[in-house]
Amino acid sequence: MKSFFRVCLIILLSILYFSCEAFFTSNWFQGAADISNITAEEALNSGDPEIMQQVFDQLVIEAADATGTEASELYLQAADLALGISGLSDPAILFEAPELLSGGDGSVGDMFAILTETNLDLDALEDVGVMIANAEGSDPGSVPGDMWLFAAAGNGAAVVNDAADAGKNVTEFLDGYADPLDNTDAKAAVQSLVYALDVLPDDLASEILDNQADLIGKGIIFP
Repeated sequence: MKSFFRVCLIILLSILYFSCEAFFTSNWFQGAADISNITAEEALNSGDPEIMQQVFDQLVIEAADATGTEASELYLQAADLALGISGLSDPAILFEAPELLSGGDGSVGDMFAILTETNLDLDALEDVGVMIANAEGSDPGSVPGDMWLFAAAGNGAAVVNDAADAGKNVTEFLDGYADPLDNTDAKAAVQSLVYALDVLPDDLASEILDNQADLIGKGIIFP
Protein backbone atom coordinates (compact mmCIF):
# COMPACT_ATOMS: atom_id res chain seq x y z
CA MET A 1 0.00 0.00 0.00
CA LYS A 2 2.84 2.36 0.84
CA SER A 3 4.41 1.65 -2.53
CA PHE A 4 1.12 2.46 -4.20
CA PHE A 5 0.88 5.81 -2.42
CA ARG A 6 4.55 6.50 -3.19
CA VAL A 7 3.92 5.92 -6.90
CA CYS A 8 0.84 8.14 -6.77
CA LEU A 9 2.86 10.88 -5.08
CA ILE A 10 5.60 10.67 -7.71
CA ILE A 11 3.02 10.87 -10.48
CA LEU A 12 1.32 13.81 -8.81
CA LEU A 13 4.60 15.68 -8.35
CA SER A 14 5.53 15.00 -11.97
CA ILE A 15 2.21 16.37 -13.17
CA LEU A 16 2.62 19.45 -11.00
CA TYR A 17 6.17 19.99 -12.27
CA PHE A 18 5.33 19.77 -15.93
CA SER A 19 2.10 21.76 -15.46
CA CYS A 20 4.05 24.55 -13.77
CA GLU A 21 6.72 24.46 -16.46
CA ALA A 22 4.05 24.77 -19.14
CA PHE A 23 2.38 27.55 -17.19
CA PHE A 24 5.56 29.59 -16.96
CA THR A 25 6.62 29.04 -20.57
CA SER A 26 3.30 28.96 -22.42
CA ASN A 27 1.10 31.28 -20.39
CA TRP A 28 3.80 33.85 -19.74
CA PHE A 29 3.25 34.17 -16.00
CA GLN A 30 4.13 37.77 -15.20
CA GLY A 31 7.42 38.24 -13.41
CA ALA A 32 8.40 34.58 -13.66
CA ALA A 33 9.65 34.21 -17.22
CA ASP A 34 13.25 35.09 -18.06
CA ILE A 35 12.81 37.66 -20.83
CA SER A 36 16.34 37.06 -22.12
CA ASN A 37 15.31 33.53 -23.08
CA ILE A 38 12.15 34.52 -24.94
CA THR A 39 12.43 34.99 -28.70
CA ALA A 40 10.66 37.73 -30.62
CA GLU A 41 8.43 35.10 -32.23
CA GLU A 42 7.48 33.64 -28.86
CA ALA A 43 6.73 37.12 -27.52
CA LEU A 44 4.48 37.83 -30.51
CA ASN A 45 2.71 34.51 -30.10
CA SER A 46 2.08 35.27 -26.45
CA GLY A 47 -0.23 38.12 -27.45
CA ASP A 48 0.84 39.92 -24.28
CA PRO A 49 1.78 43.58 -24.92
CA GLU A 50 3.87 43.72 -21.74
CA ILE A 51 5.94 40.70 -22.74
CA MET A 52 6.32 42.11 -26.26
CA GLN A 53 7.42 45.47 -24.87
CA GLN A 54 10.03 43.89 -22.60
CA VAL A 55 11.48 41.78 -25.42
CA PHE A 56 11.36 44.85 -27.70
CA ASP A 57 13.38 46.86 -25.18
CA GLN A 58 15.91 44.03 -24.89
CA LEU A 59 16.28 43.75 -28.68
CA VAL A 60 16.89 47.49 -29.02
CA ILE A 61 19.73 47.24 -26.49
CA GLU A 62 21.24 44.27 -28.31
CA ALA A 63 20.89 45.96 -31.71
CA ALA A 64 22.66 49.08 -30.46
CA ASP A 65 25.67 46.92 -29.58
CA ALA A 66 25.64 45.12 -32.95
CA THR A 67 26.55 46.18 -36.48
CA GLY A 68 25.70 45.35 -40.07
CA THR A 69 23.41 42.45 -40.84
CA GLU A 70 23.21 41.35 -37.21
CA ALA A 71 21.98 44.77 -36.11
CA SER A 72 19.52 44.96 -38.99
CA GLU A 73 18.00 41.60 -38.13
CA LEU A 74 17.57 42.63 -34.50
CA TYR A 75 15.96 45.93 -35.49
CA LEU A 76 13.56 44.15 -37.84
CA GLN A 77 12.57 41.76 -35.04
CA ALA A 78 11.98 44.79 -32.84
CA ALA A 79 9.86 46.32 -35.62
CA ASP A 80 7.72 43.18 -35.71
CA LEU A 81 7.17 43.42 -31.97
CA ALA A 82 6.28 47.12 -32.19
CA LEU A 83 3.76 46.19 -34.88
CA GLY A 84 2.28 43.59 -32.58
CA ILE A 85 1.95 46.13 -29.79
CA SER A 86 0.47 48.75 -32.13
CA GLY A 87 -2.29 46.50 -33.36
CA LEU A 88 -1.64 47.26 -37.04
CA SER A 89 -1.87 44.07 -39.07
CA ASP A 90 -2.46 45.53 -42.51
CA PRO A 91 -0.85 48.76 -43.74
CA ALA A 92 -3.45 48.97 -46.51
CA ILE A 93 -5.41 51.23 -44.15
CA LEU A 94 -3.21 54.03 -45.47
CA PHE A 95 -4.56 53.52 -48.97
CA GLU A 96 -8.13 54.06 -47.80
CA ALA A 97 -7.41 57.77 -47.55
CA PRO A 98 -9.19 59.75 -50.29
CA GLU A 99 -5.97 61.51 -51.27
CA LEU A 100 -2.33 60.50 -50.95
CA LEU A 101 -0.27 62.56 -53.37
CA SER A 102 -2.06 65.48 -54.98
CA GLY A 103 -0.67 66.88 -58.18
CA GLY A 104 2.86 66.19 -57.02
CA ASP A 105 2.71 68.86 -54.33
CA GLY A 106 3.36 66.40 -51.51
CA SER A 107 -0.12 66.63 -49.96
CA VAL A 108 0.05 63.55 -47.79
CA GLY A 109 -2.04 64.80 -44.89
CA ASP A 110 -4.97 62.49 -45.57
CA MET A 111 -2.73 59.46 -45.36
CA PHE A 112 -1.75 60.44 -41.83
CA ALA A 113 -5.11 61.76 -40.69
CA ILE A 114 -6.75 58.40 -41.32
CA LEU A 115 -4.61 56.97 -38.52
CA THR A 116 -6.46 59.21 -36.06
CA GLU A 117 -9.64 57.27 -36.82
CA THR A 118 -8.21 54.00 -35.53
CA ASN A 119 -7.65 52.43 -32.13
CA LEU A 120 -4.01 51.73 -32.89
CA ASP A 121 -1.24 52.38 -30.38
CA LEU A 122 0.39 55.22 -32.32
CA ASP A 123 3.42 55.41 -30.03
CA ALA A 124 4.24 51.79 -30.78
CA LEU A 125 3.51 52.34 -34.46
CA GLU A 126 5.92 55.28 -34.47
CA ASP A 127 8.56 52.90 -33.08
CA VAL A 128 8.04 50.69 -36.13
CA GLY A 129 9.25 53.45 -38.44
CA VAL A 130 12.27 54.12 -36.23
CA MET A 131 13.26 50.44 -36.07
CA ILE A 132 12.99 49.98 -39.82
CA ALA A 133 15.04 53.11 -40.45
CA ASN A 134 17.66 51.78 -38.03
CA ALA A 135 17.69 48.44 -39.85
CA GLU A 136 18.22 50.12 -43.19
CA GLY A 137 20.96 52.30 -41.72
CA SER A 138 22.73 49.25 -40.31
CA ASP A 139 22.52 47.20 -43.50
CA PRO A 140 21.29 49.11 -46.58
CA GLY A 141 18.91 47.09 -48.72
CA SER A 142 18.07 44.65 -45.93
CA VAL A 143 14.48 45.81 -45.41
CA PRO A 144 11.87 43.85 -47.44
CA GLY A 145 9.50 45.88 -49.59
CA ASP A 146 6.42 45.01 -47.57
CA MET A 147 8.09 46.24 -44.38
CA TRP A 148 8.48 49.67 -45.98
CA LEU A 149 4.67 49.89 -46.02
CA PHE A 150 4.67 49.49 -42.26
CA ALA A 151 7.48 52.04 -42.07
CA ALA A 152 5.26 54.52 -43.91
CA ALA A 153 2.53 53.91 -41.34
CA GLY A 154 5.08 54.43 -38.57
CA ASN A 155 6.24 57.70 -40.07
CA GLY A 156 2.61 58.75 -40.39
CA ALA A 157 2.02 57.95 -36.73
CA ALA A 158 4.94 60.22 -35.86
CA VAL A 159 3.26 63.08 -37.74
CA VAL A 160 -0.05 62.43 -35.97
CA ASN A 161 1.67 62.33 -32.58
CA ASP A 162 3.56 65.56 -33.22
CA ALA A 163 0.35 67.25 -34.37
CA ALA A 164 -1.41 66.12 -31.18
CA ASP A 165 1.48 67.41 -29.06
CA ALA A 166 1.09 70.76 -30.81
CA GLY A 167 -2.65 70.75 -30.06
CA LYS A 168 -3.55 70.61 -33.77
CA ASN A 169 -5.09 68.19 -36.20
CA VAL A 170 -2.86 66.81 -38.94
CA THR A 171 -3.98 69.26 -41.62
CA GLU A 172 -3.44 72.29 -39.39
CA PHE A 173 -0.06 70.92 -38.34
CA LEU A 174 1.21 70.35 -41.88
CA ASP A 175 -0.22 73.68 -43.04
CA GLY A 176 2.44 75.22 -40.84
CA TYR A 177 5.04 74.13 -43.38
CA ALA A 178 5.65 75.73 -46.76
CA ASP A 179 5.42 72.19 -48.11
CA PRO A 180 4.26 69.14 -46.14
CA LEU A 181 7.42 67.33 -47.20
CA ASP A 182 9.43 69.90 -45.27
CA ASN A 183 8.29 67.89 -42.27
CA THR A 184 10.90 65.17 -41.68
CA ASP A 185 8.40 62.42 -40.83
CA ALA A 186 6.07 63.27 -43.70
CA LYS A 187 9.02 63.11 -46.07
CA ALA A 188 10.14 59.81 -44.55
CA ALA A 189 6.66 58.37 -45.11
CA VAL A 190 6.72 59.22 -48.80
CA GLN A 191 10.28 57.90 -49.04
CA SER A 192 9.10 54.64 -47.48
CA LEU A 193 6.34 54.36 -50.09
CA VAL A 194 8.94 54.84 -52.82
CA TYR A 195 11.03 52.03 -51.38
CA ALA A 196 7.87 49.89 -51.36
CA LEU A 197 6.96 50.64 -54.99
CA ASP A 198 7.08 46.99 -56.05
CA VAL A 199 4.41 46.01 -53.54
CA LEU A 200 2.19 49.10 -53.75
CA PRO A 201 -1.26 49.04 -55.36
CA ASP A 202 -0.88 49.80 -59.08
CA ASP A 203 -2.76 53.10 -58.91
CA LEU A 204 -0.61 54.47 -56.10
CA ALA A 205 2.62 53.25 -57.69
CA SER A 206 1.63 55.00 -60.92
CA GLU A 207 0.77 58.19 -59.06
CA ILE A 208 4.18 58.22 -57.39
CA LEU A 209 5.99 57.54 -60.66
CA ASP A 210 3.98 60.25 -62.43
CA ASN A 211 5.27 62.72 -59.83
CA GLN A 212 8.77 61.26 -59.67
CA ALA A 213 10.57 64.36 -60.94
CA ASP A 214 8.79 66.62 -58.46
CA LEU A 215 9.44 64.25 -55.57
CA ILE A 216 13.12 63.95 -56.48
CA GLY A 217 13.26 67.73 -56.43
CA LYS A 218 12.00 67.60 -52.86
CA GLY A 219 14.68 65.18 -51.77
CA ILE A 220 12.93 61.86 -52.28
CA ILE A 221 15.39 59.19 -53.47
CA PHE A 222 14.35 56.65 -56.08
CA PRO A 223 16.48 53.47 -56.08
